[in-house]
Amino acid sequence: MLSRGLKLLARAMPLKRRARLPAAVVPRRHWFRAAVLLSRWHAQITCAVGKNRPEIREAYLRDDWLIELSLLGSFPVPMQIIGAESLEITAMDRGGIVLCATHIPLLMAVIRAAILSGHKPDLIVAAPHNIRLENSQIQPTGMTEGVPAMPPGPSALLRIRSILRRQGLIACTLDGHAEPSPHLLVLAGRLGARVVTFRTGLAPDNTVNISFQNALHPFCDSYEAIEANMKAIQEDARRIFANLQNEKSQSPPESAQVNTAAHVLSNNSRRKFPAISPSTRKFSDRL
Repeated sequence: MLSRGLKLLARAMPLKRRARLPAAVVPRRHWFRAAVLLSRWHAQITCAVGKNRPEIREAYLRDDWLIELSLLGSFPVPMQIIGAESLEITAMDRGGIVLCATHIPLLMAVIRAAILSGHKPDLIVAAPHNIRLENSQIQPTGMTEGVPAMPPGPSALLRIRSILRRQGLIACTLDGHAEPSPHLLVLAGRLGARVVTFRTGLAPDNTVNISFQNALHPFCDSYEAIEANMKAIQEDARRIFANLQNEKSQSPPESAQVNTAAHVLSNNSRRKFPAISPSTRKFSDRL
């Protein structure tokens, strides 16, 4: 009965409408903290009616609240940024930079961190439902300025290739809520673009921790390098979700990416990323 009542309430008042209430009564300087508290209560209610994994549900609900509040106006976000220099174009870079990971919490805070560090993405590749129809943009957390966005597809590949050839910055996820795909890493390797990954976390004092670091094999110069990068990215995501259950989560160390990748490659008990298939190799030949 309670579950049915909550579903009816959600249909009658979707989150987009619910977000207007705290936005109307809470000062903007407290909007981020409000989103943290509201998502925590929201998760506790949904888990009380049978939903499992409350920490993960809370993390994704927090992202949903932040998205809706960001559409209503700008607000400050307490943030610690590590490794932003990884987004700088260097003399070794023949192409641009591909900023990527899998779907992890606080994704739009990553875009905010990149912009605050002086590295606004030229394009975000995202699922269609995350892109604002009126301007084909995505809203970073707490910011009014949007970033150009496109859904995956042939048109996006052409635009990505053009941006990377002029040493631009692309942001994307590699999974789309499904099995991770190496196609964009294959394209990055073809164009000499450098791959930078990111990690996120929320400290006990509600500070958002964002770290940027080069991938284990930044230039994806072989299929073996691409597979190693994918494994490392998946392991980073696994650790981030594991940390959601730890209230003492701290900011990720700068050297963690290399250590994590080495751990993955030496541990056969982890779920293995499938070898790049002939169809993927065939796909890469058309890029």
